[in-house]
Amino acid sequence: MLNAVDEKRCAMESWFQDQKFQHVKMRIREVSGVDPLDPNDDYHIKYDFDFDADNALAASVNIFISKDSYVGLYIKNALGFQAKVLSTRAILAILKIISDGNVFYKNPALKLKYLFKPKLFIKKTTYKFLVENDFPYLDVFLIFDDDQELSNIQKYEPWS
Repeated sequence: MLNAVDEKRCAMESWFQDQKFQHVKMRIREVSGVDPLDPNDDYHIKYDFDFDADNALAASVNIFISKDSYVGLYIKNALGFQAKVLSTRAILAILKIISDGNVFYKNPALKLKYLFKPKLFIKKTTYKFLVENDFPYLDVFLIFDDDQELSNIQKYEPWS
C-alpha cells in the first residue's frame, strides 16, 4: 500500500498519461534532503511537478508535494496557493479545470504589473465542481455567473 505522498504522485502521473496531451509536457523531480532550487524553503519537498504547455495561451502549472503530504500549486506567471492539505481527488479536480481551460485571468494595469499578480476567475459551475471534489481553497478564485460577460478577462486555453 502506498503512503499518501506516493499515492498523490501516482494519481497525478496516471491522470496525465490517461489524458494523452500532445502539447503539454509533464516533468517530475524527486527531491531528497534540502531542495537545491529553494534551500530556504519551510517545506521539505518530495515531488515537484511541472506541467508545461507549448501554447503560450494555455496555463503552465507547477505542483509540489511535501514529505508531509502538503500540496502547493502555482499557475506560472499568475498565482496559486501556498502548501496546504489537499486530497488526491482535489488535486485531480484542479488539474482538470486548468487543463479544460476553465480558468480565467485578468492582468493588472501595465504600470503595476510588477507589484500585483493577475487575478484568477472561475464560473459558478466550475466552483461547484471544485466544491464537489473537496477542493477547499477556493479563495484564490473570484467567482462569476456562467452567463455573465466580463470585460478585459482572458481565458486560459485548454491543454491539447
